Amino acid sequence: MKNKSIAFYKKPEGTDSIYRSIVLRKNFYDELIKIKNQTGISFSRLLNKCIKDFLEDYKKEF
Repeated sequence: MKNKSIAFYKKPEGTDSIYRSIVLRKNFYDELIKIKNQTGISFSRLLNKCIKDFLEDYKKEF
C-alpha cells in the first residue's frame, strides 16, 4: 500500500457491492494479515485499498 495514513469512509447509502474472487500470493496475504493485526483495519478493507491503488497505477500507464 502506498499510503501510511489510511482513511476509510462509510459507504454511501443506496450504493451496491460487487463481489469477485481473486487469488493472492501467500507472502502478500501474510503481509496483509500483519498489517491487519498492527492496525485493526479489516482484511477486506486493506485488500480493497491495495486493489484501488493498483487500478489507479494501471490507469496511469494507458
